Amino acid sequence: MPRQKINIPPGDREMTIPPIGNKERRNLELLFNLIRYPNGLSFDHIKRLMPEHYNNENLDSDQRKLRRDIDTLESQGVAIKFYSDNYCGEKNIYKIINSPLNREIIFSKDELLTLSVIIAKEMENNYSEDLLFACQKIFQKNLDIFPKFGRSSHDNEKESNQEKESIEKNLFYTLLQVVKDRKPIKILYFKDFPESATERNIDPLFILKRNSLDFYLIGFDREKREIRRYIIPKILRITILEGDLIKKSDSIKEEDLNYHPLAFKIHEPKNITFKCDSNLIWKFINFIYPHPYKKNNDKILITTTNISSLYPFYIKDSDCFLSTDSEEFIFGLKKYINELQTSYNAIK
Repeated sequence: MPRQKINIPPGDREMTIPPIGNKERRNLELLFNLIRYPNGLSFDHIKRLMPEHYNNENLDSDQRKLRRDIDTLESQGVAIKFYSDNYCGEKNIYKIINSPLNREIIFSKDELLTLSVIIAKEMENNYSEDLLFACQKIFQKNLDIFPKFGRSSHDNEKESNQEKESIEKNLFYTLLQVVKDRKPIKILYFKDFPESATERNIDPLFILKRNSLDFYLIGFDREKREIRRYIIPKILRITILEGDLIKKSDSIKEEDLNYHPLAFKIHEPKNITFKCDSNLIWKFINFIYPHPYKKNNDKILITTTNISSLYPFYIKDSDCFLSTDSEEFIFGLKKYINELQTSYNAIK
């Protein structure tokens, strides 16, 4: 069969595609891999997927190269965000946001009712805190059909042998229930030592899980009239109060879910600017996440209510920083180092 001749309309020309270089090929492979893994990729995972491009014995060199490649993709309109972990348990991952592959699963009311019954039966025989956390996410907009279940006999037997663990589990279960039932509570809570615990009346709004160890209760403090974070292991006792909530869960803002120590309310907000080494600035950015910041070339501006949370990172990675505009930070850092030295000498 003779080949057909394609007539190109007058004024149109064939487009010449320039040869692709190593950098462009690397960026394309990185983009395709990020699309293939919508839950995100860690630096080690990227190295395993792309050994041809990220194989330097100096890890810092490869990390800087990856940071430059991500900056290039972002300049082309690809939104990539760094997360400290993902739902698969991976740590320090890069993930494309607003990707068409990241679709939300929508359940109908009947499907949620069926799921609630199935979960309740499963929990009777095989109690699981991970399943409790999943239930909070699945039913957070439909708390009226949250699964109703008790503790299994095996779980009760285990708790009778471990009294402390029992108290903690019961307390956590009570928190889940009051968040579900929208009940105000009184808690006995301490900041530093259990002996200094005080009672606080709060509206429990949300339970935030940072990782496998850290749990926070987001609640409205009725006395201070503001939303606060409470470290759940520091709650010693819970008493359910009569009446309705003053605040609703929809009053939570994005900044209220910021669990970074920089956001802990130790003092009034302070603005600090750091000038960083351009090759190492990514370390500081990774440490800051998810706390908000502004980047201007090699300068990072942050607003913090807990300036002391910067000191340990500065000591560990001081090579990231060139200068700062905060004399208060410098004074506090020197005091912090002196206190460490005093404690070290006392131990010796």
